[in-house]
Amino acid sequence: MAGAEHLTDEESAIVATKKKRWPLLKKIWAVLAMLLTGGAGAGGWAFKDRPILRAVYTKITGQEPQADTPVAEIKDRLTGVVTGAIARDDPKQPGVFRVKIDEIQLDPKLFKPGRTVDMQARVVRIDPAGKQAIVWESKTFGENLVVAGKDDLVASFSVRPFEVEWNPEDEIVVQVWDRKGGLFDRRELKMALPEPGKFPLSSGDHALEVVGQRSDSLNSPRNRIAFKSERLRSVADASAARVARGSADRSILIK
Repeated sequence: MAGAEHLTDEESAIVATKKKRWPLLKKIWAVLAMLLTGGAGAGGWAFKDRPILRAVYTKITGQEPQADTPVAEIKDRLTGVVTGAIARDDPKQPGVFRVKIDEIQLDPKLFKPGRTVDMQARVVRIDPAGKQAIVWESKTFGENLVVAGKDDLVASFSVRPFEVEWNPEDEIVVQVWDRKGGLFDRRELKMALPEPGKFPLSSGDHALEVVGQRSDSLNSPRNRIAFKSERLRSVADASAARVARGSADRSILIK
């Protein structure tokens, strides 16, 4: 046929493999979808004589399917895993997060050699109304002393995790400063603004920017803060828990 493209033997083999693979994947997801919707009275029997499907289910849920497992239990397991994965993978969804400050690193050029630096950090949440609340601060746990020009300017608070409830409308401000700094030689840094609407304390490295005069000359890629964070629950779950606690703590008046 004119204009037809000719495939090499290797390309033909790849195409044939893909054609074989996709129907198999479609069958697997079709059965999983049936299990999720509870169709056809599906239960543990659906895994009989289907070792690949059994392996997929075990990989997803971390549990071996049993022949007598009711469809409702299978549905709950799959739904829970899928829902949790979606929530964890979407950093723009509100929720309650557990956060650790894994490491703070500062560039030595911020300080004169020989100066003793007390590295401190603070996390502040600002709600849409402008109300500020300190979520966590390191000074509660004492000093973090290093000597500029002699020690690495590094601090870690990985054993001091905290929880923060976050909505996309909230602003999170992270401050790092030297508590030993005086009025004229104070050094303060703030975490660079993250992508709008995204949880700002996500796992990984974040840049720190120097506040005040001569900030451009003092900024450096070495000024950074690293977090490890995980989603604990949704905001709706947290709100329900607060309401429940409030009801339990409310005094009962007998007239």
